[in-house]
Amino acid sequence: GIKATIVLPDNAPQVKVERIKKAGATILRHGSHYGDSEEKAAELGKEELVLIHPFDDPKVVAGQGTIGLEIDEDAPSDLEAVLVPVGGGGLISGIALGLKYTRPQVEVIGVESYAAPTLTEALKAKKPVPIRPLPTCADSLSPRYTGDISFEVATDRIRQVILLTEEELIEGVRYCLEELHLVVEPAGGAGISALLAGKVEIKSGPVCVVVSGSNLDKKYFKEALGL
Repeated sequence: GIKATIVLPDNAPQVKVERIKKAGATILRHGSHYGDSEEKAAELGKEELVLIHPFDDPKVVAGQGTIGLEIDEDAPSDLEAVLVPVGGGGLISGIALGLKYTRPQVEVIGVESYAAPTLTEALKAKKPVPIRPLPTCADSLSPRYTGDISFEVATDRIRQVILLTEEELIEGVRYCLEELHLVVEPAGGAGISALLAGKVEIKSGPVCVVVSGSNLDKKYFKEALGL
């Protein structure tokens, strides 16, 4: 029965807003970008609420790390790589840590949008750096920076980050709808998009793709199907 307040930007996908409402949380709209919402959430955390950061929090990363443990349990012994969508980096850093000791030979590959290459730019600069994200269909992959935890893990475990165009992200949505009969948002299907675009360099072994997120806006649903 713990109450939750979720801070979202004004342009958050309506499907995401409706699902949060259905879960019983209070929604507070602030700003035009998730970075604005994050700043407001931080203010509330100092005043009256407990802040749960969406990606740069040890407990959040640890929770997402259980996906890495599940991959270890279910994947074949010759698993070569895991493809993970990258926004702030909490998901990929958790998975990378989960696999670090159980499958150290497995390559963890990040997938970002050209509109918000936070991890790519951080690795270039050798430190997290703020960016100015461009509008993108993959809204949950567009923070203004990579988290400190994510960057630390990335420098140790992540050797490759793939960048995708808007068209490539939408193609992943189309493939999931038509071929797999799965409703997947552009961000969640980024790994599949990377494979379809031929941007993943794999030697011979099987690949695991982490698909996370089905908050598919009607606009992109129609675009993916050419409606």
